[in-house]
Amino acid sequence: MHPNLISLMLFCFVTSCTPGPNNILASYSSFNFGIKKTLPHMLGVALGYTSMITILDIGLIFPFKKYPIIQDVLKVLGSIFLIYLAY
Repeated sequence: MHPNLISLMLFCFVTSCTPGPNNILASYSSFNFGIKKTLPHMLGVALGYTSMITILDIGLIFPFKKYPIIQDVLKVLGSIFLIYLAY
């Protein structure tokens, strides 16, 4: 298995387990309506997140391979934005 794919799978697992709006909503829904009625919501969140990451990954492979400078520019802009948010 490709090392980048392993990293992506680990990232997806960690981000899907951390508290966020979807997990809080699923907790609230299961508390109020029960686990049976919450299962479709949880399945939708899991499938939606997986398909979003897959489509994003497939969609960015080709531009990044054709124009590698785009990835470097995005890294710099992202770093600048994070520094801006920190202050």
